[in-house]
Amino acid sequence: GDPFETEELIKRSYEKNGPTYIRLGKNGEPIIHKNKNKIEIGEPISITKGNDLILITTSNTLELAKSWVDEWYQEGIHVNLISMPTIKPINQLSIKKLIDMKIPMITLEEHSIIGGLGSTISEIIAESGKSVKFKRMGINDEFSHYVGGAEFQRKKLNILQKPEKSWFLK
Repeated sequence: GDPFETEELIKRSYEKNGPTYIRLGKNGEPIIHKNKNKIEIGEPISITKGNDLILITTSNTLELAKSWVDEWYQEGIHVNLISMPTIKPINQLSIKKLIDMKIPMITLEEHSIIGGLGSTISEIIAESGKSVKFKRMGINDEFSHYVGGAEFQRKKLNILQKPEKSWFLK
């Protein structure tokens, strides 16, 4: 998500017994984390607090998610932005606490909507037996024939499209 997450996850992977996979950006990502608390594998990290929407993101979509949250804040919409620097393992109890807030949830990832963050969160919601409005944002389950840089790919795959406020506001 940002250089702080990278530093923390490298430390946690060193402490962990066994293999670890870390996906890195190309460098130069802005620092998003204001709070420099220790990051634990599997734990969500609250970036901003809000009661209108929960936006859960991972990896290099953290910067995009933060820009959406900043825009919405200017419009009086308060978003609980959550960074999930790790997906497997994931602390299901922490996600269930978010579900208990009973506000709409969106996941945002630069990955297929199948088998990643969105799938993991949707499974936790389904197994909780609770109802919450939920949307997965990412790459649709189809092969991409586009070649180009990250921003070009995001535009072509419709990842830059911020959700309409009407979807989550009553």
